[in-house]
Amino acid sequence: ALPLPIAQLLANTCGSLLYTLELSAFIEGQCQRLDSQVSGHLTRREQEVLALICRGNDQRAIATMLSITPTTVDTYRKHICWKLGVHSERDIPLAAYQAGLFSVLDESPSISSISPAGRG
Repeated sequence: ALPLPIAQLLANTCGSLLYTLELSAFIEGQCQRLDSQVSGHLTRREQEVLALICRGNDQRAIATMLSITPTTVDTYRKHICWKLGVHSERDIPLAAYQAGLFSVLDESPSISSISPAGRG
């Protein structure tokens, strides 16, 4: 049998570890729920614009790649900002990464994989 102070320390450590694991699982579940809500609410075209923003393309380049006007790109950008809860385009990549919508390891979307204007 362990001495009482060691047993108490071990019990406290186990309790703290269990609490930390439960809290981590809860937070992960909340994040996954939020991720699915955000990605479920971005239209396909918004997702395309988001990917191009995250890859560092400016408004004019995105417009050219998607065969839409820069004004339309700006409208999509505003919708994306609102849906991600950010106030600036420079905050979009971080918010998208945190929401699981963008990874620096993803391949760059090719122009051929992005459809021309007419959608969403």
